[in-house]
Amino acid sequence: SRLSEFPKYASSNPATTLSAPTWMELRRYKTSWRGGDEQHQSPHNVPHNRPIAPFPLPKLPNIEWEEPSEQDRRIVEMKHLGHPCGQMIGVGSRCRWNHPQVLVFAPLTEVMDSDKKVKQIRADHGLFRLSCPMLQREVKKIERAGSLQKAQERMENDEKMKAQLEAAHHSVPALRSHLIPQDWVEKLKSANPEDLEAVNLTPKAPMILFETGLIGVSLNKAAEVKCFHAHLADYLMRGKVNPIGPLVIEHLAADQGVDVKGTDECWKECQM
Repeated sequence: SRLSEFPKYASSNPATTLSAPTWMELRRYKTSWRGGDEQHQSPHNVPHNRPIAPFPLPKLPNIEWEEPSEQDRRIVEMKHLGHPCGQMIGVGSRCRWNHPQVLVFAPLTEVMDSDKKVKQIRADHGLFRLSCPMLQREVKKIERAGSLQKAQERMENDEKMKAQLEAAHHSVPALRSHLIPQDWVEKLKSANPEDLEAVNLTPKAPMILFETGLIGVSLNKAAEVKCFHAHLADYLMRGKVNPIGPLVIEHLAADQGVDVKGTDECWKECQM
């Protein structure tokens, strides 16, 4: 289908002008980050992203999550990531101190420049993001100690686990589709590459959104174990759907003495 056939959409922000023809009129999820607030400024000059998502936000099948509060956003942006996180549309898991552990990200976002104009529409394979600083650090330690390779070897010798992992990856595109307006899903799947480029969207967007699993893994390589962070986030969101998450939790407890729900001191890293 040609771009000229696509209905246009209007930005929800009157101060925003669109630099290229775009697709359809959407009601948007408005993020609470305020670009002029000094305390929210990014030390890394990260652009502000705005989700292109259905409104009201739908629930994912058999997955519990909630919209982030203003306090959640402040903790994530200032204590966890160090930059604005406009693509965050939900909190899916909390630690024993009630701070965010796992975030739900919009698969499709507008990237705003310093003048708050849309400079790009970005497709992202990320869906569930582990944000807890303590878990990020401790998971990295067990990865460096060789636990990833051990998990790969264990999975290769367990056909049931292998089938579960492949199923977990193959189920992700459908979850992304739930968090993209249906009009966008239809247009993305049918658009020509030049149509996508005309709205500053990479021609790879349909492949990223609908043909990759966790961590952007190609669905024909769904038996490969990559990134414990992503598998732990997925497990904390979807439970036994992901067979690698329990292995991560086992290694955290046995190798680092870490409880996935938090430690006696970790709350200090999220204190505002």
